[in-house]
Amino acid sequence: MYPHASCKDDAAFEQLFRGLFYPPRANKIDYAFYDYYGRFVTNRESLCYFFSVQRRLSEVLRSKGRDVIEIGCGFGLMLICQTLLGARRAIGIDISDEMISGFKVLLTRFPELDIIPLKGDFLATECEKESCDVVILNETISHVRDTKLLLDKIQRTLRPQGVLFIADGNNDAFLPFWFQRRRGWKTSERGPIPEHQSKYGRAVDRLSFFEARKEIIKTVFPLLDDDLIKLLAQRTQGMYGECLEQACRELLSTGKTHQRASFPYRNPYTGEFPELGINPFRLTKDLEARGFQCRYLPPPYSYLGWHTKLSFAKDLAVKGSRLIFKCPNRLFPLFSPYFFIMATRY
Repeated sequence: MYPHASCKDDAAFEQLFRGLFYPPRANKIDYAFYDYYGRFVTNRESLCYFFSVQRRLSEVLRSKGRDVIEIGCGFGLMLICQTLLGARRAIGIDISDEMISGFKVLLTRFPELDIIPLKGDFLATECEKESCDVVILNETISHVRDTKLLLDKIQRTLRPQGVLFIADGNNDAFLPFWFQRRRGWKTSERGPIPEHQSKYGRAVDRLSFFEARKEIIKTVFPLLDDDLIKLLAQRTQGMYGECLEQACRELLSTGKTHQRASFPYRNPYTGEFPELGINPFRLTKDLEARGFQCRYLPPPYSYLGWHTKLSFAKDLAVKGSRLIFKCPNRLFPLFSPYFFIMATRY
């Protein structure tokens, strides 16, 4: 799926490069944007690699001349690339005020593109039935609080023969990262929050979940002392929204609560999961039950090489990928912490 990067004489890439690097970057998106996309937007070569992947993705999804929605679009760089490569109309939706604000600033550099950025929760958004041809979930599905509702709404939104693309780095079929992911859950709950996230991340991600629950409880019950707030925050782990407030009221009045968290690690502001492990094989079964035909795409051949400057590691990654490509399609998720699914609605 992922070719060698080559952007020579590519008008769309030149337009992207000029938009991102000339004139000088906008202060409103500088730190957060470049922290979010990291190594992919550091220079011309890295941006070329990113754009080459997007070009290949456009070909695989057949997005040229079609309507595209990206759920959890972040700052919208993927949608900008897909539209530069020929998508007819694009909508990006994200729950983050900071990211959508940055997306709007970025779009001022591409005024000719038909892209609509929307701030909101897709699960709570009313979308017109059969209104788009391509839906993209890039590093999103492992955070959404209700996967079944998400898939139901996507099924309703896609037109017949429409395509759903899912890419995520929380692959529970890749066992080496299983324990690492669970350590990450505990860090999200108790901290410490990484410095770059506390500085440049979304406002709802700058505190540990425990500290965030304390802040919410303090706001709802301003007369409580700190020790009682801490106790309530401990007893309500994994809760969010109305469930969190109701549980606190029950605990204050009776000393116990009937509220139960379905999962012990949830963002108390949004209900999102912190890197929830997704089993791609179970996910494809859920999609097939909704009338999708699924296939796995191979992992990027340069996964190892892109993270190191050692040439022998890059060579090893390329040679190893050629062996992976010869494997049956259904085995692809076993070889990478990332999985890639293309699901066509029938």
